[in-house]
Amino acid sequence: MEHFQELLQDPCTVRSAITYLKQFITEARFQRMRTVAQYRTRFITVVLEDIYQPQNASAVLRTCDALGIQDVHILQIRNTFSVSRGVSLGSEQWLTLHKYSGISTQTLLNQLRARGYLNIATTANASLSLETFRPRQPVALWIGNELHGLSEECLQHADLHLRIPMWGFVQSYNLSVATAIILYTWISWIRQNLPPETYTLTRQEQDELLLHWLMNTIPNAHALLNQWWETKKRF
Repeated sequence: MEHFQELLQDPCTVRSAITYLKQFITEARFQRMRTVAQYRTRFITVVLEDIYQPQNASAVLRTCDALGIQDVHILQIRNTFSVSRGVSLGSEQWLTLHKYSGISTQTLLNQLRARGYLNIATTANASLSLETFRPRQPVALWIGNELHGLSEECLQHADLHLRIPMWGFVQSYNLSVATAIILYTWISWIRQNLPPETYTLTRQEQDELLLHWLMNTIPNAHALLNQWWETKKRF
């Protein structure tokens, strides 16, 4: 939509746009979207650093959607990210994907830190264990690629290093499995121990997200909303 950013400036206009678009889907579908939006969080976010196997990254997207984590940051250094739709099962349409090219790992670490996130690097030899760490402030979970793990730059500049306990012979979990274990542990603790207002989206954020979802799922939604917007401005 040509004037989408202008529309987002006014919460009342966003809600009016939602009311207009929801007539093009079933009420049950709309209520499902509304319910899911109420559970979404940005208290936890995930950073994929230079992942090169699309099925693993796509499995992470599916896990994030299932657990209500809205934002995934994808840092492309040597490898370009592409979704494996057979693995993601369309979960990418419900997430906010932030893709970065041409910036360094340290730059993204600093950007997330400036937004209030604690940058946590996953590594097998960290002293801090998943069993004892509890996320009491917004956290950004950094996941490295399948062959080399996280870069030295990330390990050097991250705020904390975290390991998942293992009691077998193998030295590491599969990338997507490790991510799922950590995220499920954190989100379960957060939902049981923190007030909802500390980790859920604001009403305005939920509405903006709902509008995006409607536009992503309704055929010709952009054209419909443009037509609605022009009519609204005339009156």
